[in-house]
Amino acid sequence: MYDVTKDPTKLENCKKLLDYIYKQIPDTKGCMENIDKEGGCGAWCCAFQNPQVLYSEFLLTWDYIVKNWTDERISKLIERSLENYFTDRTSKGCVFWDRDTRKCSQHETRPFNCRIYGITPEEEWKPRYERLKILYPDTREQCGLVSTEDDSEVTKKNIDKWWSELKGAEHSIGIDKDLINDNPTGSYRTYHDHVLLHFLGEDGLYTISDIREFGSDEEKKKCTAQLLSAYWSYQNDLKEHNDE
Repeated sequence: MYDVTKDPTKLENCKKLLDYIYKQIPDTKGCMENIDKEGGCGAWCCAFQNPQVLYSEFLLTWDYIVKNWTDERISKLIERSLENYFTDRTSKGCVFWDRDTRKCSQHETRPFNCRIYGITPEEEWKPRYERLKILYPDTREQCGLVSTEDDSEVTKKNIDKWWSELKGAEHSIGIDKDLINDNPTGSYRTYHDHVLLHFLGEDGLYTISDIREFGSDEEKKKCTAQLLSAYWSYQNDLKEHNDE
């Protein structure tokens, strides 16, 4: 789907560019301090919402996952991604939110939208919110418990600048500028879509989209079991090859 470069130098430069952009965004306070408090948020944003993520941001996260996670954790991630993909619920939650710890399992590489949530200026937030309310009726206003650590104000000019730089990072790995959007064929997707596209490819994702739309619950469970079995078969074959 995406004509992404295989040049390791370009991919590494893209990671550095993302890091540069993220470091411009002020650190925030109020989230972790209020999750478990009475009247706090209970990590609602992560438990019920899904951030839209550029493909370059996904690759940054995936690099972290491959280097730090076990095959078992990755298998669970694939399973949860399939669960999100197949479910009819509008409130699905992020696949990287740990339900036990109530924390992000890849916080170090969290995407742009997570970093600006709670500090996005109203003039930028309101149009998004009105659109999301139509698509996802359970959507809430951005968290009012979050603010910048240094009490600085994030402006629309800041948001526009960072987003422009993010699109530059996306384009630098080979993605056509016309694909940098949240349309069905665009590179701006949920994490679970990116995970499944990474493992299944465009044809595979198209195949399971038919099961999502027309399949029964039993067929969805069977498909999930088959895909997880294929993942473990691949991992075992890879291990045997490396042991030779």
